[in-house]
Amino acid sequence: MKDIIKDYLGLEIPIWMQSRKNLFLLFCFDFILFIFIKTNYFSQKIINESIVLTFLMAIVWCLISYINGKYSYYKNEAYLIKKVFNLIKSNLFSLIFIYIVDKLVIIYFPNFLPFSRDRIVLLGLFSFFFQFIKLYIYKIISKIKVFYLLGSKEEIEFFKNLIKEFSIFKNIKIVKFSKKIPNNVEKISLLIFSQNEIYENFYKSNPNLEIEKYTPFKWCEKYLNRIPSNYLTKEECNKNNWLINSDDFQWRLKRFGDLSISIFMIIFSLPIVLVFSFLIWYEDKGPIFYSQTRTGLNGRKFTLTKLRTMKQSSEEHGPVWASINDKRITKIGQVLRRTRIDELPQLLSVLVGDMSLIGPRPERPEIEITLKENIPYYELREVIKPGLSGWAQVNFPYGASIEDSKIKLSYELFYIRNHSFWLDILILIKTVKLIITMKGSNPKK
Repeated sequence: MKDIIKDYLGLEIPIWMQSRKNLFLLFCFDFILFIFIKTNYFSQKIINESIVLTFLMAIVWCLISYINGKYSYYKNEAYLIKKVFNLIKSNLFSLIFIYIVDKLVIIYFPNFLPFSRDRIVLLGLFSFFFQFIKLYIYKIISKIKVFYLLGSKEEIEFFKNLIKEFSIFKNIKIVKFSKKIPNNVEKISLLIFSQNEIYENFYKSNPNLEIEKYTPFKWCEKYLNRIPSNYLTKEECNKNNWLINSDDFQWRLKRFGDLSISIFMIIFSLPIVLVFSFLIWYEDKGPIFYSQTRTGLNGRKFTLTKLRTMKQSSEEHGPVWASINDKRITKIGQVLRRTRIDELPQLLSVLVGDMSLIGPRPERPEIEITLKENIPYYELREVIKPGLSGWAQVNFPYGASIEDSKIKLSYELFYIRNHSFWLDILILIKTVKLIITMKGSNPKK
């Protein structure tokens, strides 16, 4: 099916979407279900409603469902009963939120036909039933996928340590390379680190065996949606060839999105910034804003401004990463960091073109010196503009060490290789989810 779509429609599922097919299916089902129930099963009443408003409400319903975790329930818990409980809880919260939004809309659009109580219950039951069936089927058909590893003991141990925190590999069996492949096996997935001579000998001795061959670079890109810099080579790191998607239209579209969204957010967030500016000043009578020099596109330095979250003398001994329960952070600063409100002044940097809404987070030059000395190919992150949010920020918490920076770089490299308009949309949605749930702002324990 994938080849048919690619050959006849000119389309191919992006690598970051391949692991999210279930999420997309559930999202589409909830969207269609909402429209179906909201418009009285496509009866004549749909004529009396605003089609655009109904579609917008359906999108809000799906986004609320995503933020509440309805589409990712099977990854969080090991036991089926806990997964069902989380599904019920997330479904209930989503229904309450959309019911409140639905009633508020009537105030501004009196002709809008609201949800009745029986309809909202029906929406919840159908949505829960479909997702429960999907969960049960997933539990039954989950099969162990076997990957054969070909490399030295050190390479294999490094790889196993790399994937140990990813729950998706509970149903994947990693085995060391062996010439004794079971007779009934017709296809294997082979991950090659090194020792190509051994592979060539094995391939010659098993000519009828279909081999799906991966390099660590390609395997991590496909299954982890990140690219550890340890697996890069000098040929792969040629800056001129690193950006796969160099389409001018994509970059113009990205810049248009940066301008339009940042202008809207500056206007919308101005009252919030003013309120917290007063609270910052009131707490210790210090400056409201805090400016830093950061590294941007192609290593160019620029000034980044944030709402101040630390005490005035917090960096008298030089720049230091924030830590868990950092005593330098003020009381108002703790709220600002958890809600990401302290980042809002950076919208001005987006507006003038120093930053983008989505991209690698800009780092301080003083800290970058250490990172470049300890992390291979760290400078590759400078081939695109830094961002207010990014793939690393929505997949990994605040980095406060060299090891954390290595992991975040692997996500940033994946984004650089696979960036697109739709991936930016996904990151924006995931960013909203992080802001609402107030997660990811503290260093990893």
